[in-house]
Amino acid sequence: MKSADAIKAIMNSKEVNQSMLARRLQVTPTAINLRLARNFPTLEQLLETARTLDYEVVLVPAGSRKPDGSYTITDAKSTRTSP
Repeated sequence: MKSADAIKAIMNSKEVNQSMLARRLQVTPTAINLRLARNFPTLEQLLETARTLDYEVVLVPAGSRKPDGSYTITDAKSTRTSP
């Protein structure tokens, strides 16, 4: 799963659509669509979007136990830790 797919999954679980997210970030829905299509071209955009969805980006040692509901993004892909 790419980082954009992780954000889409979070949006879905929080029942937030692209228009709602755009309003929260004070950007256009088209800007959100482009961010998701481009798999977040900048770290700043990923951080901002995660914060807006009540998530945070955290670095932990490799192999560490991840909290339930977390996502691990590697090589523009992510895996979700099951609850």
